[in-house]
Amino acid sequence: MCRPAVTPIRDRFPQLDATVPSSRCTFTQASRNEVTEVSPKIIVLAFVVTLTAPNARAEPIRFGTRAGLTAAWLSEANFPILGATAGGWASIPVAGESLFFEPELGFSMKGGSWTGLDSGGGDKHYDYIELPLLLHYGPPLGFFAAVGVAPAVLVHEWRRSGGDVLASKARPFDLSVVGDLGGQWDHFRFDFRVEVGVVQADTIDSQAPPASKTRALTFSTGWLF
Repeated sequence: MCRPAVTPIRDRFPQLDATVPSSRCTFTQASRNEVTEVSPKIIVLAFVVTLTAPNARAEPIRFGTRAGLTAAWLSEANFPILGATAGGWASIPVAGESLFFEPELGFSMKGGSWTGLDSGGGDKHYDYIELPLLLHYGPPLGFFAAVGVAPAVLVHEWRRSGGDVLASKARPFDLSVVGDLGGQWDHFRFDFRVEVGVVQADTIDSQAPPASKTRALTFSTGWLF
C-alpha cells in the first residue's frame, strides 16, 4: 500500500518561520540560567556535608569519675607513703575512635618518708589539687595508654621529723609528667599511673633531706557515664 508523501509544514507555510519562536532555543537558554543559579547552592551544600559528616560519625564527649590508692615517695626520701586520689575527667574525641584528649580535675596525696637522720627519721605529706592533661590512645572498649602532664596546686602540707612537726617548706605549685596504662569495658574503667615530678616540691631544710621532687604510683578504678 502506497502512502502519500508528507510535506513538512514549514515547507508548505514558510511564513511560520518568522512568527513562531524557537522552543528549543528558549528551553536551552532557560536551562542554562537554572544551572547557573543552582550550581553555587549545590557546591555550598556539598561543602557543608563534607565538613559535618566526620563529626556525625565521631565518638561523643563522655565523662567519668575515678578513685584509688597512691604509693608516693620523694626523689630524696627512702620509703613511700600511702595516700588516696580521687577526681573526675572528660574524654574528648580528637581523631577517629582511638585518639582522645582527657583533661582531669582531682585530689592527690603525695610525699615521702626517710630514715637515717639524727632525729630518727621523718616524713613529708603534700596534698594537691591536680589538673592532668592526657592524650589517650585506645579503642572505646579495651586496653589503652595515655601520656601527658599534670600541673598541681598545693592545698595542704605537713612535715614531721623525730616526732616534731616542722614549718612549711613546700612550694605552692608542682608539675609532673604522667604515664597511664589501663582498660575500659562498658562503664567500668581501671588504670595504673606513674607520675614523675619535674620541679622541686620543697626548699632545702637543715632539718630534712635536700629539696625533693615528687613521685607517685597510683592504681584507680572509675565509672564512665
